[in-house]
Amino acid sequence: MEIQELWEKIQGEFTKVNTRLDKVETEVREVKYENKGIKEEIAKINARLDVIQRVDLVNILQKQTEIQKELNVNSLGHENFRYRHERVEKALGIA
Repeated sequence: MEIQELWEKIQGEFTKVNTRLDKVETEVREVKYENKGIKEEIAKINARLDVIQRVDLVNILQKQTEIQKELNVNSLGHENFRYRHERVEKALGIA
């Protein structure tokens, strides 16, 4: 085999390798682009979740405040009832 013939065969192999590398580079670019899109979507979802969490936290705190007020009213009612009950018992001479 002559040097010229060998050189031509090697060039053919280089062409095949370069073609494969071009395909791989294209696929890598596509994956990077898809990853960028995925990351952007994840960022949007995280932003939405932050808003939902804040709204939920506000709703939870409001409900907690309402429940605390109701408990305070109920507690006051029970104290008032207990006081009246003691007065009645005392007036009847039971206590």
